[in-house]
Amino acid sequence: MPFSIEGFLETEGTIAEQQKARYGDLFELAYSFSRVGMQLTERLQAARRNRELVGATLLARSVAHFQAIVMLVERGLPVEAMVLTRSLMETSFVICALAKNTVTTEELAQHDLASRGKLASALTRVPSAALDEHHAGLKSFVKDLDGAKAILVENMASRAGLLDLYNSFYRYLSHIASHPSITASDLYFIEGNGSDRVSFRCVPEDTPIALILTFLTMLITFGSHEELAGTTPELSAAISELGEQYQLLERRYSVWDRSGGIRPSATARS
Repeated sequence: MPFSIEGFLETEGTIAEQQKARYGDLFELAYSFSRVGMQLTERLQAARRNRELVGATLLARSVAHFQAIVMLVERGLPVEAMVLTRSLMETSFVICALAKNTVTTEELAQHDLASRGKLASALTRVPSAALDEHHAGLKSFVKDLDGAKAILVENMASRAGLLDLYNSFYRYLSHIASHPSITASDLYFIEGNGSDRVSFRCVPEDTPIALILTFLTMLITFGSHEELAGTTPELSAAISELGEQYQLLERRYSVWDRSGGIRPSATARS
């Protein structure tokens, strides 16, 4: 059936075929990243210390995010995929800070409690009869968590030594993918000399930036996991090879200029 009927849920796989035909080198590298990620996940049960255990769960989350991103891009949804790339990047800040020993598992536990306390506190202000019977329990829960400290994403990035990444690509992804900005929805707008219109359509031009930013983030994650838990010589060599292939494709597609600025794309017209 045509896109006008099925949209991105089309069952014939036409979009995926077109994507792989156009960006075959990017998808080939994506599957190489996935294979290395799967090999690393096979070693997660060897984690023993708290830092290793937390890092192992973050790696598992990262590999799942990565595979979901590739699936979305294959379907012609690179902008939607970058919503997950932003989440993947946020996870990389944490695993990198763990590897550098600039955040402790105790601090992460406190952050988790503080976030849960904030949610519980917000629920007590929801005017819903269904929640009334839970208000006392929620308030008690919030009181018990008094003093738990959250860690801002920017602070975590700073601890990881990745503040430049936060201030550039993370913020970029927030604006063009995660948040409902004019720029984020611009890909559906078509200018037409007085007949401007909106069209629900597949716009795959952001495929390179979506995958290359994701590759960059996974290299940080893999490197941090190596530092945190160690790997085999074979896996270390495979990760190094991924880095070399990433650099080749980054230069080939030039999705940002050499000074680090993002080039305008289908979703970021000036």
